[in-house]
Formats: sequence, structure tokens, C-alpha cells
Amino acid sequence: MSYNELTKVRTSKKGILMSKNRPTQLLEYMVKKSDTWVTGQQLANKFAVSTRQIRKYIAVLNELRDGGVLVESGPKGYYLRSENYFSYRENIDRLKADVPQTRQNYIMQKLITNQKGYDVFDFQEELCVSLATIEHDLTGVRKTLSTFELTLKRDKDNITLIGNEQNKRSLMRNMIMPDSYNFALNDEVQLLTLHYHFWDLRKNILRILVHENDLFTNDYTLNNIALHVIVMIERIRDGATLEHSEYNSQLFKNSEQHTATKQLSEYLSCTYHIQINHIELYYLLVTISNNTTMIDHNMVNCDNINQFVDKKYIDIGERVLRKVVQTYHLDPFDDMFKVRFVIHVNNLFTRLENQYLVKNPLTNKLKGAYPLIYDIAVFIAQEFENDYSIHLSEDEIAFISLHIGGYFENNLNNKGKVSCIFIYTDYYGAYKKVVEKIVALFSDTIHFKHIISLNQYQQETFTADLIISTIDMEFRERNVIVEPFCTDKNMESIRKNVNYILQNNKCNTLTEYLYDFIKPSLFYSNPDFANREEAIEIMTKNAISHGFAHDTLTSSVLQRESLSDTSFHGVAIPHSLREDVRTGFLSFAICEKPISWGDKLVHIIVLIGVNKDSRKVFTYVFDILVEVLSELQNVKELSKTAKYDEFLKKLILLTKNAPQ
Repeated sequence: MSYNELTKVRTSKKGILMSKNRPTQLLEYMVKKSDTWVTGQQLANKFAVSTRQIRKYIAVLNELRDGGVLVESGPKGYYLRSENYFSYRENIDRLKADVPQTRQNYIMQKLITNQKGYDVFDFQEELCVSLATIEHDLTGVRKTLSTFELTLKRDKDNITLIGNEQNKRSLMRNMIMPDSYNFALNDEVQLLTLHYHFWDLRKNILRILVHENDLFTNDYTLNNIALHVIVMIERIRDGATLEHSEYNSQLFKNSEQHTATKQLSEYLSCTYHIQINHIELYYLLVTISNNTTMIDHNMVNCDNINQFVDKKYIDIGERVLRKVVQTYHLDPFDDMFKVRFVIHVNNLFTRLENQYLVKNPLTNKLKGAYPLIYDIAVFIAQEFENDYSIHLSEDEIAFISLHIGGYFENNLNNKGKVSCIFIYTDYYGAYKKVVEKIVALFSDTIHFKHIISLNQYQQETFTADLIISTIDMEFRERNVIVEPFCTDKNMESIRKNVNYILQNNKCNTLTEYLYDFIKPSLFYSNPDFANREEAIEIMTKNAISHGFAHDTLTSSVLQRESLSDTSFHGVAIPHSLREDVRTGFLSFAICEKPISWGDKLVHIIVLIGVNKDSRKVFTYVFDILVEVLSELQNVKELSKTAKYDEFLKKLILLTKNAPQ
């Protein structure tokens, strides 16, 4: 029976293979608890069902394993043997073998784990395909192996994997990296991890490195360490240890990483009953040293970064970011991003010096889904190669793109939102309910930069538009003190402060844009315009003479006005529908005595010049201007201003009172 047929049969019977319903969720949970008893009541509480329903789920799961029980039952509850689950997964993987890449991965797994080789006819039988298909798959396998400097040796029907142990381990890591990334969230790694609870192993590594030795890591680098450890244990158990290798025994000696490595090695030896020789220990040290740091990112800022990072790497990071801004016409990166990027540059050059290669599970996705962001990362890599004669792998480039993409995403998603810091004193996680309540009500207007305890908070390091705190203390920023359970009064206070900040931010942004676009040379106070046509001709030709627009601007604006006049509520906004503008601008004419605009009278004329580079900004500015100029009272107040500076100040002041 093919995998597709099996899926159809089992889906029609129980509907559990094609969707993540309760039985499949139960199986995932039991995998986390494999080789330990779990009571029926525990499972019932976990899934909010009766113990009778749990028995039904277990019965469904046991139908999945042909010729045996998947989940055992007994007086102590339910028990999933890891070997039973592994054989079940292996059977499912074979049933998926109608996909060439799946078959080739299966073949490589068997060749890695069987040092004496594997019979070609066993492949044929286990994968349920023809011998010709296996031969064709072996061609694909050889191509993949060549990238790891590995080959196949064939002795009649027996096929053996040939190459050094380091390259075989690289192949193993490459094969399971996508799963290790995904299952870091699902507490499970499917490939070559029969004897491990990935999440538990990962937590123990974190405990030893971070909590006991004051090292710092992140999810990606922690996965790299866990992956190295899993492959190392697997190979040592399989009798394939690293025996001969040139290495620098003084590397990282007496460092915090060296101490942590020895401690982790002792834990692994005791827990998994393995002997870790000095060469294995060395490569474990290299892995830990290149995936951890002594730098606490939260403690570093622009003022003290030279205490943590060599000036050479600070200069390298800042120099390449300036080139990115110039080349891609971006706004300058903020200080927080610069600090994070410089630390990454420091770690990157350390990895290159140690010839340590990292694996990024998102490389292909980033290249395909975010081409501009990846292109910026490639540009940075090219600058490094030109300036420092170093070559970055695609995986390293992808890590740079994560930094760039994260910066863009934060700025795009949170643009226009109020940045917040939430400070709490923890009592059994009670603060989480408060945060959830705030997010539920203010997700469109607030984004949390930091959610930290009082012990972590430092005014110099953590800054934001608004601080929300469960502790009543002095803050430099605008702040709201909330009760431990966040009352309606607290929520109203948050709302008022958020609205104030939004309005103030809008005013500041508009101020910046208006001073950029409203030029004194294009400002008219009580001009002697006879009518609409004369106003357009004088204002457009002045813009042309100052180099803001092409000669066609006048005729284009008049043509647009002939279609439908642009006046409303005593304001006219003439503009062109063509590409006539060189540099974006706003030209204002303030008329205390109104002028004729067709069959209407206007006090304010706003000639808008938009080009493709300024269109996005003008959309923002125009929305706010219309909001202000839609009020007749605002128009009357503005029409009484006679000077450029006076007009701008009045306009900016009115934006503060514009409705949200």
C-alpha cells in the first residue's frame, strides 16, 4: 500500500493523519513524555476531556502501528516507548518514499548509521520501489555527498559511505537542521534523535552554559550547540569517534567557555554513558565558543560598547552601515540596531578566524521570500570581502539578513505605534495576565519593546515612549502606574497617555516633513492673484525656476484643474497627474482676502509637487493636512498669518488638536 493510499484509508476512518486533531496532539505530547508513565487524569486535564475520551484517543493511536501497540496501557497510566515510536516513524517515512528526495534522505540516513554498509536490495525492499529507481536515487545521493567531500564505495551489492568523520557529521547536521529548527518549538526532532528529548536536552545545555556559567546565547545558536551535541552522542554510541585531528589545544583555554565545556561534557558523559575523548572535547569547545558570548546585549549601548567590543569591529560595523544607508537611500539606523549589529560583526569575525561554519535553517526561505533584504545582506558581505578579504557563506549572509529584516519589520509594523516598556515585580507570573489584557485592548496603538522585571530595569539602557509599571517609582519618561490586576481606571489612563503620545509624535513627524517640503522661496503671503489661472501660473513657474519641477508642470496642473477643481472649504490643492516634479515640495499661498477659484472663494492654496521618491511621505503629510484644513476655523486662523515661520508654527499647533 502506498503512503497516499494509507493516508486516504486512515483519514476516512479516523481523520487523524491529515489534520492536527486531538489524537495527533496527544501523540505529540506523549513523545515529549516518552519512556515515562503519564496518568489518564493528567492527559484528561491537559486536553480538557474525560479519561474515557483519552482511552478512545489511545485506541486510535494504536491503530496506526501495524503489528504492535504504539502507546501501552497499565495501572500507572499510559506509556510510549521511544523505540516503538521510532519504528512507527520509520514505517511512515518509507511509505512516503514516492518522493525522490525522501528516498535519497532515507538512503543517506542508513549509510551514515551503518558503518559496514547497506545492501542495495534492502533499500529496494524497504522503499518498495524498483532496483532501477534505487540506482537512479544513488546518482542523486552521490551528488549531495560530493558537496561534503564524501563518496560511495560499492562492493557488489553492498554500498558504503566513505569520507572523514567530520564531513559525515556535517552531513548529519545538514540533514536534520530543518527539523531541529521546527521542532525546537514542538519539543521533538524526528531524524537521528531516537534516544533524546530535544527540548529537555536543550534546557539542560541552557542551564549549564547560561545559568551556571554566565554565558549568553540565542535560540539559533543554542540549536547549533544542541545539534552538535546530538550528532556527537549519536556517533560516539555508534563507535565513530573523532580520533585524529590537528587542533590548537590553547584555544579558549582558561576562558568561561572552556569551563562550561568541561561541565557540559561531564553531564553528557554521565547522562548518556559515553566517553568523550580530548578531540571530541576540543570540537565541543569550538562549537560552544562560537555560539556563545560573554556580552549581555541588554547591558550594551552606544556609550559603553567599547567596553565589550574591540574598536576595530565597531568601526567595521558602523562603516558598512553608513554605506548601506547611502547605497539604498535608507534612513539612518537607530543606536539600538547599531549596537546589535556591531556585536554580530564581532561574533562573525571570531567565527571566521576559528574557521567555524554555522548553519542557518532559514537561508533558502530568506533568499526567496525577502529578496531586497537579502540583497542588502549580500551587499554587506561584498563590502566585507572587498575591504577585509573575507568570504561569507550563504548561511552567514542569511544571519545578516535576519538582522536587517528584523529592523525593517519592527519599524514597518510598529510605525505610528507607541513604544512601551512594561516593568513588573513577578509573583508567580501574575504580570502576564496584565500584559495580555493591555495587548488585547491596545494592539493597534502599542508595541512592547521590553517586558522586564524591576531587577533588570536600567533607565540608561531601556528607553521608550511610555513606561507601564506595576511599581510606583520615579521615571524620566511618560509613565502609567497600574495595579497588579489592571483596573478599568488604569486602562483609561493608558488610553489617554497613548493618545497624547500619538498626537505628539504625529505633530513631530509632520513638523519634520513640513520644514523639508515647505520652502520659504515658495511661500506667498497675501499675494495679488487675480484668479485661479494666474495663481497656478505664478506658483508653478516659481517652482520650475527653483529647479523643483520640469517646464511642463504649469500646463499639467491647469489640465488637472480643468477636469475638476481642487477646492474645498476655502482651500485649493492644485497638482499634476503627470511625472513633472524633480524634487518633492509644498508651495503655500495664504490669502486673508479670498481669491476666486472657479465659482468658489479660497483663503489657502497648496500647490503639491510629488515625485516617485516622495510619494509615500506625501501620502502621510497630505492626510494630516486635509484633516487640519477641513475645519473652517483652522482655515480662518491660518489665513491671518502673514509670515512663513508664523504660518508653520500655527499649522503645527493645529495638528496637535486634530482628531485621532
